[in-house]
Amino acid sequence: MKKKRIASDSTWRPKTTPSSQMTNEAQEPSNLELKEMLVDIKIELSKIARDNNKFAEEIVEFRSLIPMSVVSLTSRFANVQFANLLRRFANVFSRFANVVKSFR
Repeated sequence: MKKKRIASDSTWRPKTTPSSQMTNEAQEPSNLELKEMLVDIKIELSKIARDNNKFAEEIVEFRSLIPMSVVSLTSRFANVQFANLLRRFANVFSRFANVVKSFR
């Protein structure tokens, strides 16, 4: 007699098979076993679909953040360039002021 574990139940239930059908080869699954397998597959597929939807929502969110990041980086880069330009101008102006002072 083979013992079989039912997926929805935590107890062991014996599976009775007529002795004429018992062989050393693997037995074909019963309709109940097939139904249990299909239920398990359906549960797993629903989990996969739920995860897929979650990931799709996250991708949309990330895509919406990318243009803002690019604009932010571009504006920061422009601010850095402008600051560098102001520093150069201040440096040139200070040198010019030193040259003017030297002629006095």
